[in-house]
Parts: sequence; structure tokens; C-alpha cells
Amino acid sequence: MSEEKTCFVIAPIGEPDSETRKRSDQILKHVITPAVEECGYNPIRADHISEPGIITTQVIQHIVEDPLVIADLTDRNPNVFYELAIRHAVKKPLVQIIQTGEQIPFDVAATRAIFVNHRDLDSVEKAKLEIVKQIKAVEEDPSKIGTPISLALDLQLLRQKVATLKKKSERISVTGFAKEASEICILAVTGASVITDNIGFHKTKLREGCNIRAILLDPKEKPSLQTWERLKGRSVTKRLETSLEELEYLRLLPGTKGKCDFRVSKVFLPFSICAADLNKSSGSMNVEYHSYKFDIDKRPHVHLTASDSPYWFDYYRQQFEQLWKDAREWP
Repeated sequence: MSEEKTCFVIAPIGEPDSETRKRSDQILKHVITPAVEECGYNPIRADHISEPGIITTQVIQHIVEDPLVIADLTDRNPNVFYELAIRHAVKKPLVQIIQTGEQIPFDVAATRAIFVNHRDLDSVEKAKLEIVKQIKAVEEDPSKIGTPISLALDLQLLRQKVATLKKKSERISVTGFAKEASEICILAVTGASVITDNIGFHKTKLREGCNIRAILLDPKEKPSLQTWERLKGRSVTKRLETSLEELEYLRLLPGTKGKCDFRVSKVFLPFSICAADLNKSSGSMNVEYHSYKFDIDKRPHVHLTASDSPYWFDYYRQQFEQLWKDAREWP
């Protein structure tokens, strides 16, 4: 018989008989428990720890050591975010949930969260299915786990050991490094600077037989879009719509040997990617890191090749392919 696995639940608990406690208990009982038990886990919350010892130490031990953590971000509880940061730092399997209608805080918006309304049976059922889906996905390939803290540390290591960060004006453009490419892959929020600004180049590549795959932010995901617009300090809806129109134009372009496919994602990552031959040993890519209210020329960029930076190139390749798998076709 296999050893029982523990899922530690980070959640706002509140005082006994408080509305916070009642909701937390209902979420644990009707949403989290059935979902994690289906995947072979036993859920435990901080107030259910029965072992003798210092409770804070035991909580941190569970956060660091347990194979799975589910964090409820509802009400922006300070203790929840303190514990969440610890889990982010250790880069282990994590599922985030939040009450329907609440805004995901900017610092964790890049990590997908499941919305749930505990008073809506359809919402509860949908949340349970999504939790199971995310657990199975992370169990299938734990290397795909990325958190704001781990990505920041990755960036620091990248800066120190692999490549020099550059301004946009200093980097190699897609028309340069993808000139001979058989496939171009784009991951961006709006993609305006690489799609709309280079539409002629993409038309030529398609006619030559090059394939194009692009992932943009889903314009129907209003919480993610609003979070990004707060980050940018301005509306991006029009630029996103224009890029989607340009991609549709490329997809329907007659007389091409190549194919243009594009999808939209519910989440945005803290970086964008433009890659040439992503799955070849000759591949190369630009990675652009997003920043708060800085225009594109002030954001850090790095150029990676599969031959010179195999580890980091493969890391970002996996990020693109995972998002491609999770994204939906448009329209």
C-alpha cells in the first residue's frame, strides 16, 4: 500500500464562528478535500495539526516539505501571503484559489488562480475539476513549476552566469535572428511590437514555408487584463485586438506554404518570448522581462541560443510549450 501524501492548505481561518472560519471550513470540506483525495492526498490545515510542538514551526515544515500545497488567497490575509511566499521560494507544487469576484494581487497574478464561489454548486464543481487538473499537470512534470520568486532568482542567475541583459534597442530583432527560421514562436501579452510592427516579415516567412505559433492574453479574461493594465499604467485592449486581427489575417493569407496558429491564455507570465526554431538545436530566442509602468525600451531583454545556453533555453521552451498546451484557440 502506498504511503499517504499530505496536502497542506494555506487559508484565512479566522476566529471560531466567524464568517471567515465558516467559509474556510466549507471550502476545505466541499472543494479542496474531494479534489485532493481523488489525487491521493490527505488535506490538513494549520488549525488541524495535532502533533505537539510549536505551531509556527510545524506550519512552516508542512509548507516546505509537503508534496502539495493549496493556497486560498481570499481576503488578502497577511498570514496566507507570508506562507505563500515560503512555498514560492522552495518551488514545489502549488495550487492557488480565490473567491469569485476578488482581484488577484499583482505580485502573484502571473501564477494561475482558480476562482470559486462556495455558494454556487456549479462553481464548486468546476473548481474541483480544475484543482484535479492542475495537480495532475504538476505531477506529470514538476520541472514546469514557476513562481514569482523562483523566476526572479532565475533571472538573477541568468544575469550572472549566462547572458548580459540588454535594452530593447540593443537586442537582435526577430527579423534578424529568425531570418532563416522554419518556425517562429511568440508568447506575449499583446504582441504588438513583434507582430504588428513586423507584419510584412511574417507574411514573407509564411510564403517561404515557415510556421508561426503565437500565444497572447485572452481579451475575455478581464481580471488578468485589468491587472496587466494596472502594471502598464494604460489600456492595452486596442493593441491586443489589433494583434489578434493581424494574426487572423496571417492565418487566412492565401498562397502560403507555412501555417499560422495562435491561441489565447487566461494568464500572463512575467516575461515574453520570441523564438526561432524553438525545438531545434539551432534555436534562438529573445526573452523580455516585464516591469512596472516602464515602456518597452527600458525593460531588460536577453538573447539565448540552444547551443550557448542550453539549460535556460530549454527552460523557456518548456514554459512556452506548457502555455501552448493550456491556452485555447481563438476565436
